[in-house]
Amino acid sequence: LLTLLNPWLLQATDITSALTRLWGERPRLAEASWLMMLYGLGVFLVSDFVHYWLHRLFHSRWLWEFHKVHHSATVLVPPTASRIHLVEKLAEILLKGSALALYSGAFYWLCGGSVRPYT
Repeated sequence: LLTLLNPWLLQATDITSALTRLWGERPRLAEASWLMMLYGLGVFLVSDFVHYWLHRLFHSRWLWEFHKVHHSATVLVPPTASRIHLVEKLAEILLKGSALALYSGAFYWLCGGSVRPYT
């Protein structure tokens, strides 16, 4: 297997130079690590916030018919949490995607548009 991968490994420098042409020079991680951690924390918080409030919203009397599938399990196992109605899943995708897009745009704007794709 290693001999099959060897030609690919030799071309790793070509891949690196292609990515450099596409995204520009890579920042040193020490310079951008705080920014990456701040962005990652924000993504987590926005995602969790939307998930929590959407779940609460589906407990309302208007949306309960869609959500009761999630609570219909008689035995609690890890896949039970993934049992949701298609309407709920679509709402989550749309709301979470919109919220994360707004957060990402605001983050980019607050950074003065200087965040590069690699960062």
